[in-house]
This record gives sequence, structure tokens and C-alpha cells, in this order.
Amino acid sequence: MVEMKKNEELIDKVINKSLQQEDVEKIKVLLREDPEFERQLQTRITMQSALLAADQIAKEEQGGGISLKKNIKIPYMVAAAVVLFIIPFMLFYYFGSPSNEKLYLSYYETYPNIINPILREHDQPPTDFVEQAFYFYELKKFDQAAQSFETAYSSNKDYQLLFYKGLCHLELKNWTQAIQDFEQLKGTIGENILSEQTKWYLSLAYIANDDREAATNELKKVVTMNGTYKDNAEKLLESID
Repeated sequence: MVEMKKNEELIDKVINKSLQQEDVEKIKVLLREDPEFERQLQTRITMQSALLAADQIAKEEQGGGISLKKNIKIPYMVAAAVVLFIIPFMLFYYFGSPSNEKLYLSYYETYPNIINPILREHDQPPTDFVEQAFYFYELKKFDQAAQSFETAYSSNKDYQLLFYKGLCHLELKNWTQAIQDFEQLKGTIGENILSEQTKWYLSLAYIANDDREAATNELKKVVTMNGTYKDNAEKLLESID
């Protein structure tokens, strides 16, 4: 309850333009870690802009005893709508770019098992380590899948196994290990069917690991490949520049 009151006080300061530097730092943290706070802040800014627009309309209609035509109200309604549109940009300007975690979650999608589809009638994990790894992967048991991919790759240097091992570590938020896997894969495979995917997921791993410079380098490579991930790579580059 106390925390909620403090958050409301911070939002009041945003509306009243009375923020101190320490308030800005607190809001940056809340915007990174508390989606509910971000929603409340946007709602208050929206309400405030609508009230200001309505107040301006009322003043214009009463000024000099002259009744304005209805279409005179339009600029103020448009102004209110513009405020709604620029709220995200206001938050960006005052409180910084989206957190690396938010960027990662916005673009990350679990890559499907397209290498070794598992028959659903299997009640028990297969004994073969390759099939076992993909079995656990499809069940989203990524810790067990990562171990099985590690074992399978140690005896069978198939680059696809290393790729999926890296994906497992992304799912487990083992950013450093995921980066090592994808970087090793880049040096092993050259240009092939998974090279674009490798660079894309490597860039996401770098973002999650708070290394935007390395992520930018990989994203630029993805863009030049002109493939499936080009559009997302361009959008992500805009967000982190």
C-alpha cells in the first residue's frame, strides 16, 4: 500500500512537471521492472491531456460571449489524439530507451523443432541422445534438452545440435553460454541453412546480456542477408541505436 502511494506521488510529479533527478531515476527503474506502473502512468497522461483539451474548448466557447462552430473544436481534439500517440515517445525521451530485457522479450520466439520431429506416442524419452534432446526440447524441458544436446554434440559434431543447444540456453536465460554456443557455431558452419537464424538469436543473446554494441554488429549482418529476419532486425536496430 505504501509502495502504491509512492508510485502515485511519482506520477503526480510527472503530471505537474515537478520531477527531481532522483525521481527520474526511480521512474526509470519502475518502467523497466513494473508493467503496471507504466500502464498507470500512460493512463494518467492520457486523462490529463483530455482534460486540458476539454478545458481549452470550454474557454474558447465562453470567450467574448461568442459561440464557436463545432468544427472549431477539432484542433483541440486532434491535439488530444496527438498526445496519445506521442506518449511512448515522451516516456522514451524522459526515461530512456526500453530495457534490454523488454527488447529481448519483445522479439524472442522459441524456435521450432524442424530437424527431428518427435512422434507424440512416445511416453518415455528415447535412448538415442539426438532424439532424446529433441524430445525434451519439444516438451520445453530445456535444462534436460541442453544436457542431451551437449552429449549428442560431443560425439556427433552436427552443427544443428549446437544451434539447438544454444537455443536451450536462451530459454534458460544462460546468456553467456548461449553466446558461446552461437559464436562457436558461426565459426564452424559458415553460410548455410541456419546461418541467418544463428546471427539473429546471437543478437538477442547479446541484448539480453546487456551488450548492445555486439548485438548491433550481428543485426546489421542479419539485415544484409535479406532473409526472414531482416524486418525484425531493422526494427530492433532502431530501438537500440
